[in-house]
Amino acid sequence: MHEPLYEAVLASARQSYSFDVLAYWGTNETLRVVAARLGIPVLWAEYGPMRPPFATQFCLDPQGVNGLASSRALPAAEPTGPGLPGVALEAAVGDGTAYEAALMLPAAVQDVFAGLLAFARGQDRVVLLALQLADDANVLAFGNGWTCQAMVEAVLEAQAGPGTVFVLRPHPGEHATFHNRLAGEAVRDLVEGRPDVMVSDAAGGDAYLACLSVATEVVCINSSVGFEASLLGKPVRVLGQASY
Repeated sequence: MHEPLYEAVLASARQSYSFDVLAYWGTNETLRVVAARLGIPVLWAEYGPMRPPFATQFCLDPQGVNGLASSRALPAAEPTGPGLPGVALEAAVGDGTAYEAALMLPAAVQDVFAGLLAFARGQDRVVLLALQLADDANVLAFGNGWTCQAMVEAVLEAQAGPGTVFVLRPHPGEHATFHNRLAGEAVRDLVEGRPDVMVSDAAGGDAYLACLSVATEVVCINSSVGFEASLLGKPVRVLGQASY
């Protein structure tokens, strides 16, 4: 029912602008069919996958989200936050180096980082579980059937043991929609009362960086957090299909 609308929009755009390729975000099959009918090549465009302090990337993917992605770095902007603290904390979580890294964070986040360090102190492994939204196109189209709840269940069953703790990082947008909030609550219920799991849902990119810094390894379906962790040399287990 939307095809006539898309055809009208593209026809109107062609009257005003000369273009050779249609680029848009997501996996809109209807628009893809209309573009093919009109002979217009299509590229899916994504903003990401990296956040400060990494350079911003603009990704073009001819097969949809994470199909065959390629990227080109945009000019680096002025830093908007602190440098990534404690890049290599694997064997020294809680010593002087970690303390010095915590001091690099804004005062509002230092308590978050201090809590993470206290939770991880004396542990051999700190596994960061990066959650995604239940309706994320990356999960639905390229998640190999995994959900975040299934991921958490599998990782806890396979890896829980002495010397290992888990940091659960919910997606910051899980409360924006009802179904994503329910999916997030299901995961929280799954780990409630476990002394080896810490849920870190403090808002802000700096709080996310604190989680990534303390982690010795990362598990995700195909979150961009896994890509960023790989740039830091941290072991990453990806359960879905990811461009990285």
